Amino acid sequence: MSQDPGLASWLQLSLTPGLSPATLRKLLQQFGLPQAVLARKRGELAALVPPAALAALDSEPVASAVAHALEWSAEAGHTVVTLADETYPKPLLEIADPPPLLYARGRVELLARSALAIVGSRNRPSRAVRMPKRSRAR
Repeated sequence: MSQDPGLASWLQLSLTPGLSPATLRKLLQQFGLPQAVLARKRGELAALVPPAALAALDSEPVASAVAHALEWSAEAGHTVVTLADETYPKPLLEIADPPPLLYARGRVELLARSALAIVGSRNRPSRAVRMPKRSRAR
């Protein structure tokens, strides 16, 4: 799979602190692909982007994070899948807040297959511990 030529722009937007996935999607809807978003004057983005995120957008920490992510994605078996990528899982597009990027390792084509997700928590509430015990007792 070839790397998206605009991946650095996707990463810059998604790695900017304070720029939520929902805001990123609004920017994409209004201005187009990330390269077009970043080509806009910062004043144009101010209506959608919180001031702290706008200030961080072109910062050194974000540039460093982008460079690190690009290095990671260049390694064998590593892929960054964007919302615009044809391999982005269609079911994820149906949820309320799909992540703009997926960091994948291994066979990306498997993202198109049916899957089962098990969601858990490391700090489960005491009620969650008692519920299964009650069910077994019945």
